[in-house]
Amino acid sequence: MITYLILFILSLSLSYFINLIVNKLPQKLNKNWEKQARSYLKAKNHITSNLKNKDNHQKYLQSLQITMLIFASLILSLHTYTNNFTILMAVLFSLTVTILSFIDYAHQILPDELTIPLLWIGLLINLNTTFCDINAAILGGISGYCSLWLIANIYYLITKKIGLGNGDFKLFAATGAWLGYEKLPIILLISSILALCYGIINIIYFKKNIHSTIPFGPFIAFAASIILFSSSISVSLE
Repeated sequence: MITYLILFILSLSLSYFINLIVNKLPQKLNKNWEKQARSYLKAKNHITSNLKNKDNHQKYLQSLQITMLIFASLILSLHTYTNNFTILMAVLFSLTVTILSFIDYAHQILPDELTIPLLWIGLLINLNTTFCDINAAILGGISGYCSLWLIANIYYLITKKIGLGNGDFKLFAATGAWLGYEKLPIILLISSILALCYGIINIIYFKKNIHSTIPFGPFIAFAASIILFSSSISVSLE
């Protein structure tokens, strides 16, 4: 009981900093993009921000969701792994994909400032076979990027519409670098099913347009987390 209380207090503390990143990083990136666009277009008054401002209710709900996700990731990390370094890395992965999920859901961007370091960290830690061997990690990074790139380009050739962004390729590559190429098919399957269910619910219950854009990053992140903690989840369900 004391352990869970400590973990919850730690979750509240981490939630504060993660909320700062989720709210401030897109704003910082947007300012940089606006500056680059003005410089490129030689314009000063025709570049406007596309970022959506959150009201107090949305901020409170986001903070609560992040706290609960952190709390769950801490508990699952401790229940799934025994090595302290592996536990720490599992928490780091969970926190990073949580940040990416909230940013992608709100703004439909997956910043290189997070996806690229996540990829390299995955390769580095698997030099010591933390979650998979280094060969599987390298193949995971390559196949993760190329597979979604291929799917996106085939989709574009058929529909003339952009279905996935470069950020999705990089996040999937990072996932492969952490968990290995063998896990990518099941992660893609789970994330696709979740995204399909989300889209159907939005169309039927929230009357969204069938062509509404759905951020894919959160579904990759959630599916990867399921695989990361799969042994602990399967035990709890039995």
